[in-house]
Amino acid sequence: MSESISIHNSSQSPVGFTLPDLSCDCHTHVFGPRAQYPYWTGRGYTPPDASVAEMKTLHRHLGIGRVVIVHPSPYGTDNRVSLDAADAIGPSARVVAVIDAERIDDAELAALAARPVAGIRLNFKSTGVGDVEKARTMLRVAQMRVKPLGWHIQLFADVRMLVALADDIARSEVTIVADHFGLPDVARGVAAPEFQTLVRLVRDGALTVKLSAGYRVTRQADWSDLESFAAALIGARADGVVWGSDWPHPGDHVPGTPAERLVPFQQVDNGHALRCLRRWCANDDAIMQRILVDTPARLYRFG
Repeated sequence: MSESISIHNSSQSPVGFTLPDLSCDCHTHVFGPRAQYPYWTGRGYTPPDASVAEMKTLHRHLGIGRVVIVHPSPYGTDNRVSLDAADAIGPSARVVAVIDAERIDDAELAALAARPVAGIRLNFKSTGVGDVEKARTMLRVAQMRVKPLGWHIQLFADVRMLVALADDIARSEVTIVADHFGLPDVARGVAAPEFQTLVRLVRDGALTVKLSAGYRVTRQADWSDLESFAAALIGARADGVVWGSDWPHPGDHVPGTPAERLVPFQQVDNGHALRCLRRWCANDDAIMQRILVDTPARLYRFG
C-alpha cells in the first residue's frame, strides 16, 4: 500500500520497502469484546477493544505474514481471548500464554499444548515483582513446567532484573526471551554495564531479545537513541533478536489509577518502526530475513 491508514486513530504509514515473505510480528495483543472475554478483577488497567480484524488490516498494510499474540495482563491467566484469536487467524498465528506455574495442573497444560501455544510469559514489570528471589523462584518453577513441552519463557522485566537473573538465564535449559530491548535506560548509554550484560547473554546464545515497543524505551520522537542499542544486540548475534510491534500499543497507566478506568492506546506508527529496523540492520536483507522470518519460525515453531 502506498498511502497511510488509520487504526485506533493512529496513522500507519507505508513501510516503503517489501518485507521478506512470512515476516513475523512477534509481539501483539488482542482485547475484547469485553462481554465475551471479561477482564481479570486483579488487573492494573482496562484497555479499549482491539480486534483480530484490525490487526489483520495493519499486517496487510505492513506486509506481515505471521503473528505472535502475547497474552495481555488485564486477563490474568484466562488465555481464551488470545487462543481464540489465534484460532481465528489460523496456522500463521502463535500464542505466548500466561499461567500460574505453581498451580496449573498437567491436564490444563496439556490442553494448552494442544492449542497454538509456543511459550509462556512471566510479567515481572507490570505485576510489581521486584524481589529477585521471588522472580528467581518463579522462573525456576516455570522452567520445570514448560521444559517437557518445548516452550520458551518470555520475561517482561527491566534491565536491572534481567541482570540480577543473568546467571539463571545463562544456565537455563529453556529458551529465554526478553521483551522490549530488555527495557534499558537509554540515558545511560549502550556502554552501561547492565546493558552490556544483555549483549553478552545474546552473544553467548543464552538470551533472545525482542526489538519491540521501541516507543517504551526511546526518549526521542524519531527513536534515534535506540540505534546503538539495537545495533549492539544485532551485532552480538543476529539470530538472537526478533521484532515485534506491541500493537495495539497499550497505554501507560499511573499507579493508583482505578483499574476500571479506560486507558487509551498510544499513537505509534509501525511503518516507522519497521523503517527503523531496516536501518538498524544496515539495510542488509539477509539480517532482515533472520530477524523477521528465520528466528521467529524456529522460536515459535511455525511449520
